[in-house]
Amino acid sequence: MKSERRTLLKLLALAAAAPTTALALVAPVKFVMTPFQLGVASGSPTPDGFVLWTRLLGLELDSVPAVLVAWEVFDLHDPNQILARGEYAAMAELAFSVHVEVGGLASDRWYGYRFRVAGYVSSQGRTRTLPVSTANPKHLRFAYASCLNLPPVFVALSSRV
Repeated sequence: MKSERRTLLKLLALAAAAPTTALALVAPVKFVMTPFQLGVASGSPTPDGFVLWTRLLGLELDSVPAVLVAWEVFDLHDPNQILARGEYAAMAELAFSVHVEVGGLASDRWYGYRFRVAGYVSSQGRTRTLPVSTANPKHLRFAYASCLNLPPVFVALSSRV
């Protein structure tokens, strides 16, 4: 029983230190071209938020354990009106993927978003929060896109999605 308790305490200590450790490993990087070559994506909407995604690419990443990426959510009609922002440590062991869960936003509304790193700005994405569960919208459309682990290809979704 004691060894199980000690193991649990060790795991809790590691989990508590993980965010600090990731930030301690963040290294400044100078890219020779945009690291946002795979674009941006969003999904998993809720009435008060959604998930934002991007992945950094570049040979410059071969020598660093983590890179700090800034993200912003803004009013779609006024990109200067930032409604939510933060930073994310994109780590080598996660292939420099960025996965941000955003919350605290208004429901049933369009938003814009973007990422920034080392002076580069990603393309602007557009996403939407769901209506509240008590809403009765006249129209509701969903689009679902998925990716299998196929050979490396760039697939762009239709702008009508």
